Amino acid sequence: MLFDLGGTLVEADVVHPGEIFRRVLTYVGISKSLDETKSAVLKADKEAEATNLVSLFGKIQCEEYWHKWNSLVLKHLGLEKNEELAKAVHSRWFDFMGFTLYPDSKEVPRELRLRGLKLGLVSNGYEEEIHLILEKVNLEKPTFDIIVGVDTVQCMKPLQTSSNMLLRN
Repeated sequence: MLFDLGGTLVEADVVHPGEIFRRVLTYVGISKSLDETKSAVLKADKEAEATNLVSLFGKIQCEEYWHKWNSLVLKHLGLEKNEELAKAVHSRWFDFMGFTLYPDSKEVPRELRLRGLKLGLVSNGYEEEIHLILEKVNLEKPTFDIIVGVDTVQCMKPLQTSSNMLLRN
């Protein structure tokens, strides 16, 4: 039996990646409004599509992809050529994003295992991000026999846009 992560096992506390971007920037001492960060994210999404950056999602290292995407957002915030800031956004992202485990997200997999089923987790996130989220919500890695991220198969699940991949890009 396969499970998705976001929207199935966990819920993110933020509905737009611009909010996380704003939180990280505030943490490092840069003040931008939520409207500014949301607008920059939307512009970065369009540019990522136009430049085919989105096609690299899962095909290049997680840190490299997010560095490129964060740099686009920073550019649209008027903070271009700030490599260290792009790295800081990546390294702090999940510090400023909360997740809530849905009710029964521990019990149902446990019960299915007791019934002899093999369990898999399939997500449009990078595997390292999936593991971070599982750790944050205290859902043990051994719950699943296999965890498949976008980098595992180098292909996203259908109907996913860059702005809602784990509320990240």
